[in-house]
Amino acid sequence: MNKRNWKSPAWNRALRRIRRSPIAGALLIIIIAVAVIGAFFLFVAEDTRNRETQETAQVVAPLVIDVHDPCTRGMVKVYSGGELVYEYSGEIMIKNDGKNGEEIEIQIEYTEETWPCSCMAE
Repeated sequence: MNKRNWKSPAWNRALRRIRRSPIAGALLIIIIAVAVIGAFFLFVAEDTRNRETQETAQVVAPLVIDVHDPCTRGMVKVYSGGELVYEYSGEIMIKNDGKNGEEIEIQIEYTEETWPCSCMAE
């Protein structure tokens, strides 16, 4: 073993052969470039993973859903030939809105002071 640079003679011979080869320099540059690019992408991927973990660790405000009571007052207008034939404004009870696939059913009850309506007199 050579004491000056701590390399064995076989190692020196191998290094000299590599230094003489014209492809070895280009190959060495490609290997180093791939290693640097690979290290960079590993660093970026790890950094992205850490950001995602930090984002999910934040405290999320509880979701509040307000459900209001349905309104029972409204207006019904009946048109014939583009003209208003009848209009009712007041209490309307929707028995079935059709979301279940059955026919729509709406119930309107006239109070004493609204029957008969003025539109029937015309």
